[in-house]
Amino acid sequence: MFIENLKAMQMKITACIESSITWENKDCVSRTIFCETDAAYAGELTFDPRAFLVGSLIPAVVHGEGRAKTDKPIYPELYNGFLTNDSRLHVWCPRTELIFADLN
Repeated sequence: MFIENLKAMQMKITACIESSITWENKDCVSRTIFCETDAAYAGELTFDPRAFLVGSLIPAVVHGEGRAKTDKPIYPELYNGFLTNDSRLHVWCPRTELIFADLN
């Protein structure tokens, strides 16, 4: 899974960030996911692909993606959190595989 094409948009009453999620190993349609808020809170949006990584990991694991890739390195705290959550995901969905090895 690739997280790419990060964009920020400011409208009169709203602000939005979005990113493309492209599947690497599965024959799934690429998606654009976004986060939108009132324009007054535009400064609170995180313009960083790592923010989209957090929201994309569970679907990636469930659909059997082999890795997740962004153009920025993953913070150690975030990486360790992924490893902890991966061990919990195996309880709910035993056929999932660890996809976090390529993030560091």
